[in-house]
Amino acid sequence: MNRFKHYIPCYIDMDEDECPQWIEFESTEDLLNLEVVQRYNKEEGSHFVLSGNLLLDEWEEGVQWIVVGYIEFPQRVELPQWEGPKPV
Repeated sequence: MNRFKHYIPCYIDMDEDECPQWIEFESTEDLLNLEVVQRYNKEEGSHFVLSGNLLLDEWEEGVQWIVVGYIEFPQRVELPQWEGPKPV
């Protein structure tokens, strides 16, 4: 079992009961099928990558990216590691 928590920037004012909660998932496929994760990966050429315990949506060869959320045990998720922008 693993868990995912959606990232919400700190400047967004939310009540405690509105804050993202940990969501359990079994596999990488389950993670990518979570409703909150499905909101991302809409840009042409975008794909999900990991950076430590962060799930990122990356496009334009790493130049553009956004934090989607946190993964409790990232070593159990089968996604490529983020390498940053490709040199021009």
